[in-house]
Amino acid sequence: DLLKKSSPSRIIFVSSLVAFLTNLTIENLNQHPKPKFYFFSPLLHYGNSKLMNAITANILGKKMRGTGVTTYSLHPGVVNTAIYRVFCEKNKFDVLKMCLYYFLLPVYGKTVWEGAQTQINCALSKEIENVTGKYYLDCIEFLPPWTPFSEDYRMELWRETERLVRLEEAEKI
Repeated sequence: DLLKKSSPSRIIFVSSLVAFLTNLTIENLNQHPKPKFYFFSPLLHYGNSKLMNAITANILGKKMRGTGVTTYSLHPGVVNTAIYRVFCEKNKFDVLKMCLYYFLLPVYGKTVWEGAQTQINCALSKEIENVTGKYYLDCIEFLPPWTPFSEDYRMELWRETERLVRLEEAEKI
């Protein structure tokens, strides 16, 4: 209600291109996926959560249409931040992760300033102030990760999420 009262307002969900790597189903929505190869397990967890961020932005954008509240989801890029250092320190003997942090990120990763640009664009751009529920990469609209999922299926995920968090009827949008 406060966002509606102070409109125009924007809600920005940070997603990831890893959202395209998913095994999300209604049945495993609140469970840990069990992939055949352990290496992919953290990526699937992350991808599933980032897919739900993007789906939530899309559905919420439709539900809030006409209220002055717009929603966006985005991939900021691979940003060279301390989160990778902490992740690598906890997995000291994982050579792949150490290479990623110490060699690939400094060369190919975005700086924090560069990684923030798409969020800033979604928060401030006049060009998209009346656009809602879209997915962005490098400050431009991009193919959304929910494309393989039907509208009915995305709504089923939304309703199941409402059930899992025990939303009261008055709390639902």
